[in-house]
Amino acid sequence: MNEPNMGWIGRDLGLDKYDSSQPLGYLASPWESMQLANGNSITVAKYGEAYKYLGHYTLNKEHVRAFLPGYSDPWYDNGIWDYDCEGKMRLLKKGYFDFKTKEDFQGGNLRAERV
Repeated sequence: MNEPNMGWIGRDLGLDKYDSSQPLGYLASPWESMQLANGNSITVAKYGEAYKYLGHYTLNKEHVRAFLPGYSDPWYDNGIWDYDCEGKMRLLKKGYFDFKTKEDFQGGNLRAERV
């Protein structure tokens, strides 16, 4: 991999979009992605070739969950989000992937391997 993306590590899980100077495809925030995975419909911007804005599109209109029957959402299981009194998803831990968490993602997973 050339210049791999760090994914959500060090990112706020809120509605902030990726700060991409070269957007391509559908741009969903981490929180929107979690909602999509749990069967919610979300409207997001889409960019095409040459980073041309193509408009906003509604994703997951069929409300399909990404998890197979019998499997649960790992983000829910880890307390990152929960349902509110109206049954809607609400984000509880926006800073879950911060560099300074008890999980220490950077130190535990991003160390350079020496051969």
